Amino acid sequence: MKAKVWKGVWALCVVAVTMASCDFVNKMKENATTTPSDTIIGANAGELDGKIDELLELAKAKKETAEFAEIYTYFNYKPGDPSTSVTIQIVTPEDKNKMAEYSWYDNKDVRNKLDKQDMVISDHDDNVIDTYDGFKDMLFTYDDVAKQVENLPVFCKEALEASGYGEDGYVRSYQIEKGDAFIMVGHKSSNMLSKTYHVAEDGEHIIVKESVRRFCSGIRCRLIFPKVPWQDLDMTADFLFEERRGYERS
Repeated sequence: MKAKVWKGVWALCVVAVTMASCDFVNKMKENATTTPSDTIIGANAGELDGKIDELLELAKAKKETAEFAEIYTYFNYKPGDPSTSVTIQIVTPEDKNKMAEYSWYDNKDVRNKLDKQDMVISDHDDNVIDTYDGFKDMLFTYDDVAKQVENLPVFCKEALEASGYGEDGYVRSYQIEKGDAFIMVGHKSSNMLSKTYHVAEDGEHIIVKESVRRFCSGIRCRLIFPKVPWQDLDMTADFLFEERRGYERS
């Protein structure tokens, strides 16, 4: 029985905690005059690994022992106003029966924002799973996916070439979960145009064949919009920030 991770909008207002340590405030000041990245975090060697380290430090977790449910990096293409984000979902160091998502977000107006969001886990029958034994099968360690992290620059180049989008293509997102990793290439003309490719099991290259479209993964993680049907969502807006989270049509 697979588990899924749920995050409700109303709950987010309660549990979201913006982290602002002295080091973080100093970092914001240092970067106040820099320009936000115009590519996904991880397109260059060492970027994603470094951001994961930063988020684990925020969580007071050790890389060697941390247990992940997801690693995700995203780039929102907006000419003159791009934004980037990286999130990790991990078992909380203080209580192994709980999980939390730690995220970093950056654009020209909100620089280097760090957040923590507590998470609720349920199975596909909507039964809440509140013990480590109940969700441990969907967890992985950093060592399990080190190649998938380190080789992201290679995947970016391969996916852009495979997409056929040419200069209009850009890497929109990259997600790692247990036993799978996939990369999405967007088209600058429309948020609705994209192609997604799986990474080979050895973590060396993408699988270049017909692209796949995914809304729900084994670890389903979605936002719940009360009284907002699927067809009413503005998919050209920043809802795409959560596109990997498995929105379900209802």
